[in-house]
Amino acid sequence: MYEQYWGLSSSPFANRLNQSAFFPSSVHEEALARLLYCVEQSKALAVLHGPRGCGKSQLLQTLL
Repeated sequence: MYEQYWGLSSSPFANRLNQSAFFPSSVHEEALARLLYCVEQSKALAVLHGPRGCGKSQLLQTLL
């Protein structure tokens, strides 16, 4: 439908992770750096919070 119209190879709104569709904005880069710091420093807890669809799962997938 709209994928063909816009020349997309897949739906950007599908309910699945698509690492190739991830755009690392400056906000995502900052969150990734903070999470990486927590992992490297063996911090006991890190919280990643945000609204639905903002890229939390994609960010964690990138971290792993």
